Amino acid sequence: MAISRDVALPLAMIGLFVFVTLGAGGIKSNVVVLGADQFKLPEQAKQQESFFNFFYWCINIGATVAFLFLTNVALYGLEIGGDVWVPERFGFFASFAIPTTAFVIALILFVAGKRWYVMRPPEGSAVIGFLQTISRASMRELCAQGGMLLAACILLSTSFIILVASFFVSDSDTHSGLAISGLGMIFVGMVLLIGAGTDGGKWVLSPASSNPSLEQRVGETDAAAVVRVLPVAACVIVFWMIYIQMSTTFLLQGLQMDLKIGDTELSPATLNVFDSLAIMILIPIVDRGLYPCLERLGLPLGMLQKIGIGFGFAAASVAVAGIVEIERKHAAMLPLGANATATCGGDGGKPLPMSELSIWWQTPQYVLIGFGEIFAAITCYELFYATVPAHMRSVCQSINLLCTAFGSLAAGGLTSACAAWLPNNLNQGHLEYLYFTLAGIMAVNIAIFAVVGPRFAAQLAQQEQVAPEPPPFEPLLSVRDSVGPGVRMSYSGLDRLSGQRRSGSALSERHKTGDLASSGGLAEPLVTPVADSEAGGSSDKV
Repeated sequence: MAISRDVALPLAMIGLFVFVTLGAGGIKSNVVVLGADQFKLPEQAKQQESFFNFFYWCINIGATVAFLFLTNVALYGLEIGGDVWVPERFGFFASFAIPTTAFVIALILFVAGKRWYVMRPPEGSAVIGFLQTISRASMRELCAQGGMLLAACILLSTSFIILVASFFVSDSDTHSGLAISGLGMIFVGMVLLIGAGTDGGKWVLSPASSNPSLEQRVGETDAAAVVRVLPVAACVIVFWMIYIQMSTTFLLQGLQMDLKIGDTELSPATLNVFDSLAIMILIPIVDRGLYPCLERLGLPLGMLQKIGIGFGFAAASVAVAGIVEIERKHAAMLPLGANATATCGGDGGKPLPMSELSIWWQTPQYVLIGFGEIFAAITCYELFYATVPAHMRSVCQSINLLCTAFGSLAAGGLTSACAAWLPNNLNQGHLEYLYFTLAGIMAVNIAIFAVVGPRFAAQLAQQEQVAPEPPPFEPLLSVRDSVGPGVRMSYSGLDRLSGQRRSGSALSERHKTGDLASSGGLAEPLVTPVADSEAGGSSDKV
């Protein structure tokens, strides 16, 4: 029985904007943390770093299956050996039903293995505790950095509402006004985030003279560590502005290129698979070949260096796309009828002119984005895990996801602001200007990151300076509150920022002390309580 449009459309909107949003938010911010928590540190630090690479590798396997298989099922149904398994009219239903079935199987397998997982016990809402701590610190003597953080949150939240609303406005002037306003708010919010984290979050910590309680001190240390990563997060937003071009302007560009390969006409969206294939091929090479080779040569890459390299590849991608666009417009046009034009209709009902330049010339810009993801996107997962307290890792992974969201919104705002360059017929516009603008924005972003990154590393180094051993505390219910000598700290995020590794014995000796940093916070958030040796217990990772 067919479902009427009046029923189907609301169901689709609920599925997309409610269930997909809740599902993706719940999974993505926690699955990478759960996976990384399975490794015993410092002994398995190398394996944990590889986990982040192959986690992203698995994501791209799914993306490749979606682009190559599910999209074709949606459009054409499924035929195997001359037998029709899925009629074309049920193609979209099947394209959703197949991954749903796979997800159910994956969920069963995931739950079945639960008893073997290393899991931290739930400790309440980290977000609420973080907001309470930040609010209290901001009100303390009306701290300037606290005001910046509050203003940034207000501006970014408002920009989200404005930019989403702009996509539903039909009047071009109103749409452009909203888009430009939202884009400006995002850029100002990014600057304020950098300002809020300039001092490494020290403004969050209560002065020693106020004699903060142990619970308050730990909560403030957690919040300060999150504030410390905000300047890096602000820079990451620009990377995602460029990344989203694969799903927007790269497609528009491809629509007016020669889509024919023999008798087959490609969809421009097909080239997205080159990004995924490049990542699938290169991740094992980079993880097992390039990184170990650089370490043997005494040139290890730290997390910040990798992110900076990824930013460079992203800038190169849009620069190359701009050059391709110039060449596309200079190339001769295909005669009408020489190429399928149904995909490219839209200029007042007339088919759009298509260049003789083959769509394969877009391959380099997709591959360069893939390189950028390997160095920047993957490393962000690791950075937002390794340099923050264990209690705040899911929160920071959520911040990492928000960078993706605001990057996409900013890209949409920039595209709307540059609408004059992007008419329906790109031959009459200047898409290359948009690409070169993005490359310029990334160049400025790299310059800012060159200042933000080393400052972040220096702040982390200061945080990890070891002070005299504190007096032992009475055992408390929360693992996070146990900061006495019977606690092992996690592998230092500073070592991974620099790419340097200390000897395992030195790390283990330091980790067993449970020392506090000179700033009054934890040297590194604790993740593993060590059972009392007199009780004969073995150590268990939480």
